[in-house]
Amino acid sequence: MRPKSIPWLILCWLTWLAFTPNVHSEQLPVKTYTTADGLAGDEVFRIYQDSHGFIWFCTGEGLSRFDGYKFTNYGGAQGLPHRMITDIVETSSGEYWIATPAGLAKYDPAASKQTAQVSEGKNGSEGNAETARTDAKK
Repeated sequence: MRPKSIPWLILCWLTWLAFTPNVHSEQLPVKTYTTADGLAGDEVFRIYQDSHGFIWFCTGEGLSRFDGYKFTNYGGAQGLPHRMITDIVETSSGEYWIATPAGLAKYDPAASKQTAQVSEGKNGSEGNAETARTDAKK
């Protein structure tokens, strides 16, 4: 490359920059939810979206289901074996397996439409994500 062509290239590059519109990335809306909004606890271990579009939050203080407008919370009063929820998975039949440190719990929304009653806690088995995922495939 000849030395006289370098200033020409720099001039072309600066001209291109001057007439190229600024490209900005799109800013997506971000909303932070806390217990003040109805979330069961501020420490979230897992976020899961089910086949119905509900967003489930596994927290240290219970399980929260978000429908896009409000939270519905599940805890010991609904039969969960422990307040800390570490994982949730949905089976192909529409049931949910919920993992806690005290074991797994199964929630069948078809059996209880008004109030979610969690049953079949498997005490003695460690309620972790792998156990919940294995049982969800059954």
